[in-house]
Amino acid sequence: MVAPATLLARAQLLLDRADALRERVAGTAQRTAELLARSRKLRETTAALSVTVAGKRACPGCGGQLEWIERGRIGGTTYDYYRWCLKGCGLYCFDRDGRRWVKLA
Repeated sequence: MVAPATLLARAQLLLDRADALRERVAGTAQRTAELLARSRKLRETTAALSVTVAGKRACPGCGGQLEWIERGRIGGTTYDYYRWCLKGCGLYCFDRDGRRWVKLA
């Protein structure tokens, strides 16, 4: 037989623990969303800036090496032009000022 006060105290303790766990889960879910967003942004930045030792950039579509053709300037913006991706991802140029890829075809 269990004393009613002991049973009540135990039930209250379990309810308090459940509330604390719910708060932790909510905080963890929010932090996870923030970290995923940060990770996506870092992956995009890394893909745009990744340069191999040979001076070739990685294709933003597949990560394969793109062969540089020339550098040009249009409307005050400097672009590096590359040959078609050998894996069929497309034709790209790199906006050096904006530090981003532009898909041409």
